Amino acid sequence: MNRYVDSGIPVILGLNLGEDIGHAVVASGQVFGVAPQADQLPTNPTRAEFCSAFYVNDDQQGPNLRMQLKAPASHGETDYSVEDVTFLIIPLPDKVFVPAEKAEAFAWDLLRTHGTQWENLKADYANDLGTSVGVGDVFVEALNDNTVIARTYLTYGWKYKHRLLRNRLKDPVHEAARATELPRYVWVTEFGTLASFSEPKFQRRIFAHCVVDATAKSMGDDSRLFFHAPGIVISRVHDAANPNGPYTQHTIVIEDDQAYYPKLRGNLDFAGY
Repeated sequence: MNRYVDSGIPVILGLNLGEDIGHAVVASGQVFGVAPQADQLPTNPTRAEFCSAFYVNDDQQGPNLRMQLKAPASHGETDYSVEDVTFLIIPLPDKVFVPAEKAEAFAWDLLRTHGTQWENLKADYANDLGTSVGVGDVFVEALNDNTVIARTYLTYGWKYKHRLLRNRLKDPVHEAARATELPRYVWVTEFGTLASFSEPKFQRRIFAHCVVDATAKSMGDDSRLFFHAPGIVISRVHDAANPNGPYTQHTIVIEDDQAYYPKLRGNLDFAGY
């Protein structure tokens, strides 16, 4: 549910209030609390681990009420919780065929493949990575320690590209993004660390992200549109020698890579991703 609410999609929650009493409310926002402990994170943790409540609109009680995850909770404003939810209705835009969960699982697979290949990448491009080595080592260590956190959201392809080109990524990443054709809708999965996501809003950083075609009817290699991790970017492009042929995966090694901004709401002048 977090992935869809974070995308700006209102989620209809079907509630079972006991004694055959049903009710429905609309989840429209999230409340983030204290960062979780590293040893309490599940496999492939997401930013949902930071969520302490949802804002819901209830036609019987009012708008923007905090619905707690579990009852009772001191910050809750409803007499029901997420534990009472029995079904979800998610009004995805037309032509979005890939659910967020599937896109995120695909992104995790790509990231873990990068993690297993990191040592070989360092050896093959020892003279080309520069300070990307240090950034990559820290990130891969967090990946192996299960303290990398994912955040997935749906956005327009053009809006994703606009944000990326304003972000503090290296020029080769910007150039690869400009050359990448994107569909109307994409799923973006950002990867930060427990430490970087625990920072105040405008101090949060991410180290990698993956873009998946949300309009694809099946998941495959062509679904991976863009992937960045410390020291490397992989994009889906047409072969310059055969522009009418099939797409190919183009890989670029990035020198002196760095962390960058996640998608931010609010101040658009703040180079948000």
